[in-house]
Amino acid sequence: MGTVGDALDNAAAESFLATLQTELVDRRSWATKRQLARAIFEWIEVFYNQQRRHSTIGMHGPSPTPAPLCQPQLRRIERSIH
Repeated sequence: MGTVGDALDNAAAESFLATLQTELVDRRSWATKRQLARAIFEWIEVFYNQQRRHSTIGMHGPSPTPAPLCQPQLRRIERSIH
């Protein structure tokens, strides 16, 4: 983290959030917060982390995370939305 006024201290987070907004959130309407939260979780865990090629690592896809490891995280997120 940089000091106040550093131009690039949030660049990675802002890039990720812009990609999320463009590739998922803005493409359709969401009936409920729960529906959106689940879609975001799946986009991050299934697509972004496992399949999407990333320029910062030479346009390679990240190593896959087994799906069963994601289930407890998804249940915690769904419980927190209620």
